[in-house]
Amino acid sequence: APSPSSPPSMAALWASVSP
Repeated sequence: APSPSSPPSMAALWASVSP
């Protein structure tokens, strides 16, 4: 999972790959 400091786009990307 991305760090809390990562942009929303990165969080969305990770959510798409590892829900």
